[in-house]
Amino acid sequence: MSKLRLFARMTVLAIVCAMCLQGRAQTSPVAYGILLFDQQNQVTQLVSFPFPEMTGFEEIQDFGSLYLSAGVYYDGYYYASSNGYATTNVKAEELLRIDLETGERATVGEFSGFSNKIADMTVDYSTGTCYAVSGSIG
Repeated sequence: MSKLRLFARMTVLAIVCAMCLQGRAQTSPVAYGILLFDQQNQVTQLVSFPFPEMTGFEEIQDFGSLYLSAGVYYDGYYYASSNGYATTNVKAEELLRIDLETGERATVGEFSGFSNKIADMTVDYSTGTCYAVSGSIG
């Protein structure tokens, strides 16, 4: 994935996360995103970055070669969809939860009934319900 595409995806994620932060008392809004590994020895990371400045990012958690396809912030946690350790696996496997204060990672549960990876996630703050979108591009 080119750095420009990665930046574009992180920008969209930042806008979504910033909307989630609206109305919360916070002096410097922070957005969260998934920095995917590439073939240049990078690793998948959960990162935070100031919004709207996006002047750089800070690693929150290193996932190594674990492939995360989508994520969402909710109530102090970051939830992410994992496809496992193979980039060729297009099927969603697990929902992970990362405590943004402690960095503790836990598996919430396994996905079932999905034949593709999770493409995007969002939360309805009025009900606390998380929604995910899955599908094939081809």
